[in-house]
Amino acid sequence: TPASIGERIIGASDFLSFQDMAKAIKARFPQRRIPTIVAPHFLMKVLAIFDKAIASIIPALGRRESISNGRAREMLGMSFRDPRTSVMEAAEYLVEQKLA
Repeated sequence: TPASIGERIIGASDFLSFQDMAKAIKARFPQRRIPTIVAPHFLMKVLAIFDKAIASIIPALGRRESISNGRAREMLGMSFRDPRTSVMEAAEYLVEQKLA
């Protein structure tokens, strides 16, 4: 729409942590071994000394992002699916295709 030109618009439903995703998948596939625990922050900080990929996520430890898709809903008329549903459908597909 013309009103959306130049605007930053979030095209996401909600923030979902990896732990939240793992818990949703584990609930759907209880027979599979899916880790849902989170490594302690101090352990991650020690590992970050040796691994640059881990070091890059240290600033985000313990943070939960707050997002709003209000502009997308209002300006573009978008509606969003629950992210847990999307994660579950992706997991089901991977299992059906024997990829996981």
